[in-house]
Amino acid sequence: MKELWIVPLAIDIAGQGKQMGDFKKNNDMKTVEEQLTEQISGRCIHFTGIANNTCELGISYKDVRDETQRPYKFPCLKRHHGGDCSNAQFPTKEDLKREVDEIIENQKKTVNAMVMVKEHIAKTGEKIGSIECPCSEREGRLEYSMAEINGHVRSSCTTCKMGWIE
Repeated sequence: MKELWIVPLAIDIAGQGKQMGDFKKNNDMKTVEEQLTEQISGRCIHFTGIANNTCELGISYKDVRDETQRPYKFPCLKRHHGGDCSNAQFPTKEDLKREVDEIIENQKKTVNAMVMVKEHIAKTGEKIGSIECPCSEREGRLEYSMAEINGHVRSSCTTCKMGWIE
């Protein structure tokens, strides 16, 4: 399982008309696209996250990391590079662009689905239920529940990977 990268969404913050991917708070802030590009380009394509024991090729992180300093250095991470792995391979520019574009598109779909669920709850008062998922080509249902204590919603689709927890 690949490690999930959490990236802040920047969609029309404070009504400034900025769209996801082009929002900058100031000149030294990076866009969502720049952040994702930096994160994804900095890890081996086989990397599954150091919370796991092995990469997608079955190579043990413990066997290839450099333990002479802390935090440990890994050959699969450019930012904390160290150790040795002859299978370390970083994404091509084409693969990188494809993955970044896919993540940004999925973020947009997820935000749209969040709005749909919130509108459905406001309209019906149903705090537990399901609605048609925007992935409707697969006939998925977004099952949701809203917490009584704070109104936060958690949701997941029955067929696609879309889901969130507020």
